[in-house]
Amino acid sequence: MWAKKYHVLAVAVTLLVLIGIYYATRSEEDKLTSGMQNALEDHDHEEALMYASKLLALKPDNPGAKQVIRDSSQIFTHLQEARDALSKFWTLKDGAVVEPERLYKGLQQSREMLGKAKSLDPHFDATLEFEEKLDEAQAQLIYIFASYVKEIGDGTVFKASEEYRKTSAIIDSAASSKYLSKFLRIQSSWATKEEPAQAVKQELESRLEKMEEMGSLVSDYEGKNAKNLVKALRLYMQSVRDTIDTLLIPNGNYNDYVQSVSKGSKTFEKAQQRLMNGIPKTFLAKNNYARLLEDISEYKIFENESTPEILAQARTL
Repeated sequence: MWAKKYHVLAVAVTLLVLIGIYYATRSEEDKLTSGMQNALEDHDHEEALMYASKLLALKPDNPGAKQVIRDSSQIFTHLQEARDALSKFWTLKDGAVVEPERLYKGLQQSREMLGKAKSLDPHFDATLEFEEKLDEAQAQLIYIFASYVKEIGDGTVFKASEEYRKTSAIIDSAASSKYLSKFLRIQSSWATKEEPAQAVKQELESRLEKMEEMGSLVSDYEGKNAKNLVKALRLYMQSVRDTIDTLLIPNGNYNDYVQSVSKGSKTFEKAQQRLMNGIPKTFLAKNNYARLLEDISEYKIFENESTPEILAQARTL
């Protein structure tokens, strides 16, 4: 009789313990699920991964935790790819000098990888912080490009101006009177010379190509820090082209030519000034720009040491 009572009591106690464990487990699962969802709402993917990992340890088949680990891990994978994409562009052997064009191409590739991470969550702090670091480095390189472009462009326009002064002397002799200057076509003053402007233009073309090659690097710039400078750079390069054409390819009569050169020169000066205003006065093109990428290459993506293990876990889900 007593044995039967003890048996019933033992069963009852066991059931109570199991019920207690169930509700304790359920309570812990709900707590972890709630924490994971809150982390996702706050765009804190590393915190969400921590909760998801604990959920899987408690409930290995929890579908929500698996999905969070898969999705959030993708963001960190793309961030790692964005950081590592730079290494092959700025790590050179034997102390070789890293060219700014090479660095910029590396930054652009890094931005492409970063874009994949941002597409998954455009509000994740780590992504936004890394994007800002990339933009700062790109802006510094764009200052360098703008300085080089201005140096080439100014020199090219100066060379074309020298030719214009020679042309003006010839035209002055052909248009010695106000009457002639009104009707004389510029082309007639070249009758004794064989297209000298074209020869000069060909000489300057290599400079223009170098200028435009460097300027074209920033054509797909998507950042904010140098946005206005990139606009000024494009305007300046076009102004250099237009000014050289005006100086070397005369059209209309003598007065038309002089007026078009005067107008073109003023337009060029405005574009030149706008470009100069966009380059920080404290900037020096001779700075060691390779150091710009140190912060990026050493950027700490994870705050928690266990995050890489969770990312490895994601590959098996």
